[in-house]
Amino acid sequence: MRIAIGQLWQETNTFNPIPTTRKDFEDFGVLRGRELIEKMADTNELGGFIQSLRKWPEQPEIVGLARLPAWPGGAATEETFIWLRDLLVEEVSKALPVDGVLLALHGAMVADGHPDVEGEVLQAIRKVIGNHVPLVATLDLHANITFTLVEQANALVLYHTAPHIDVFETGCRGANVLRRILVNGARPVTAYQKLPLVVPAERANTQDPASISHGFRLQLEELERDPRILSAGLATVQPWLDIPELGSSVIVVSDGSDDGGELAYSACQKLALNVWERRRDYLPERTPLADGVR
Repeated sequence: MRIAIGQLWQETNTFNPIPTTRKDFEDFGVLRGRELIEKMADTNELGGFIQSLRKWPEQPEIVGLARLPAWPGGAATEETFIWLRDLLVEEVSKALPVDGVLLALHGAMVADGHPDVEGEVLQAIRKVIGNHVPLVATLDLHANITFTLVEQANALVLYHTAPHIDVFETGCRGANVLRRILVNGARPVTAYQKLPLVVPAERANTQDPASISHGFRLQLEELERDPRILSAGLATVQPWLDIPELGSSVIVVSDGSDDGGELAYSACQKLALNVWERRRDYLPERTPLADGVR
């Protein structure tokens, strides 16, 4: 069994006039192949992938694709987007045949003329691996989840925490979802609800019991304890984007082997309605201008 792993990580601020370029990725540190596995075995989502895969009874061969990280910044140039996409496609093509693909993405990267970078990258990779190879992707909970992302991945697995203290664990969860598909025969069905909602970050601390986000984190974790659920996530999106399809999203992925995904759809609808009804709880208490000046 061969499992390919890779990462594309950058969060875009479309209001930042300074473009993100290939040099930004190369300065951060691009890794390929065996070097990726050696250097990332104990950290971030890639470490979660690697450590989990090494514990599988099936002992899969881990194939490193590429790690492409850059600091948050302005929209990437189109030239940079083409380089990123083509590099990942090239690495996937060289890795074939593979039995599964695990990708660590952010989910909020934008390039000139390409508002859904990760969606387009998944489309390109899907063309290479075909429809029968499962592809599982992890996302930051500040991702802008698009229909293309949902359509191209067999399952999406999101961080549950902000501040992000479950990055490694999210990689482990992603690898576990892939194993359930490959080994246990799970048939993932994704329920996806987009909300016309972008919330401020001030009250989105999932670790603070006084924050609305704390309660939603507990709900997501409870959903994932159900053996029929593969993953559940709430992406409240990062607000520094001006692109189509912008908004918060709820994702629930269930094993549709028995009920055709009815559990995913009902759980997603219920959670999305709860988020919408409580949307004003995300608004912070603002200090009056006079008090702030004083």
